[in-house]
Amino acid sequence: ARLHQGRTIDLTQAPVKVKTVPPRPVITSVTPVSIPTASGSTRVTIRYRGNEDRGGTVLVYRMDASGGPHLVKTFLTPWKGQTAVWDGTLRGQQPAPAGAYRLGLQVTDAACNTGTFPGTPGTTVTVS
Repeated sequence: ARLHQGRTIDLTQAPVKVKTVPPRPVITSVTPVSIPTASGSTRVTIRYRGNEDRGGTVLVYRMDASGGPHLVKTFLTPWKGQTAVWDGTLRGQQPAPAGAYRLGLQVTDAACNTGTFPGTPGTTVTVS
């Protein structure tokens, strides 16, 4: 878009809606909840809602690392989707080492409000 083209928008024809409440994404299920280490065919299916027909970001936290939860991977969900898949890898496509991993979900709406579903006990995957 170019600036200073003398264009205007008539806002009197339709109401302007100001949205200040962030989305409330929720992870509804994670399957399977246990996967083997170094498996080349691992697929953890993450089902969610509350993404307002937008894409989101899955957050993968390592739970048994010293110092509490530690963010070890993020990846995008499909646009307008309700399901995402974690392939069991971390940064650099290395298989996740044995341990507990909690999944979270972050969604930003069209007004740039961001809502985050923190990982809860039901969203934990164990790699063994």
